[in-house]
Amino acid sequence: MHRGDESGTTGNFLKYLEAAAPEAWTYGTEDAFPSDLGGEAADKTGGVAQAIAAGEGSIGYLDASAATELQTAKVKSGEDFVAYTPEAAAAVVAGSPKAEGREATDVVYDLDYTGVEGAYPIVLVSYLIGCQEYADSAKAELVKAYFNYVISPEAQDAAAGVAGNAPISDEIRSEAQAAIDTIK
Repeated sequence: MHRGDESGTTGNFLKYLEAAAPEAWTYGTEDAFPSDLGGEAADKTGGVAQAIAAGEGSIGYLDASAATELQTAKVKSGEDFVAYTPEAAAAVVAGSPKAEGREATDVVYDLDYTGVEGAYPIVLVSYLIGCQEYADSAKAELVKAYFNYVISPEAQDAAAGVAGNAPISDEIRSEAQAAIDTIK
């Protein structure tokens, strides 16, 4: 089962396949699943989850928030096979290098899909994007307050509990806080 529509989830999954098996995965990493590979296509995450649940012996990919009622696979990471947990997914980001050539306030990572031992390697990172400077200081303070909440342990725990999101590490939180503090 795969997404029939273009999706960042698809692009991310295909990037993992390319990194994990570059000699076998020669189909690229676009946001659309290669149609010539067959399988059953479904629209959106909910459609894929329904198709997997309805099928016998079916497999597919979707984000953790939609897989709560489905059996999930362990994925090879180093020498071991690792089950999905928010903490195992967070380990990929924490163990990946920061993207080069970015502004100092950009907290962006080049995900290492195969080199972080003990991590669940198939993850998709969500980013907050804001302006560095706002003409209206009240808007700047509102943006900073929102960003501060999102990176807080309370918000990270809530996102992990509700959607299975992987919480950011304290190191990444510190980097994000330094970037937030520069907003004017």
